[in-house]
Amino acid sequence: MGHWWQRDVVEPGKLPLLLALASFVLAFAAARLVTRLIRAGRGPFRDVTAGGLHVHHVVHGVVLTVVGGFGAVASARQGAGAPVCAVIFGLGAGWSWTSSRSCCTWTTCTGRNRAARAWSSWY
Repeated sequence: MGHWWQRDVVEPGKLPLLLALASFVLAFAAARLVTRLIRAGRGPFRDVTAGGLHVHHVVHGVVLTVVGGFGAVASARQGAGAPVCAVIFGLGAGWSWTSSRSCCTWTTCTGRNRAARAWSSWY
């Protein structure tokens, strides 16, 4: 059973890509869940602030994406560096992607137009 894993995933070097995809999906789902819980006032989660200024989760996502990307380039796909950097990159990308809606326009963020409401309901 493990032969296909070694032959089709590990040997061709696809393991980092698979790990990045899995961590992206998990980070995306977790960020949406935590955001919903914060908005509902439930659970232990609260907004992160620095000096009274809200730090949006896209900031953390971009930092993780940059660290994972540069780490992957520096690791040259050798040893454990590539899979670890792939997970870091996937986490950052997933965290950042949840905010893709707010990168369009301010009216999209505030839900003032019909397209924004449709986009919001998708999330």
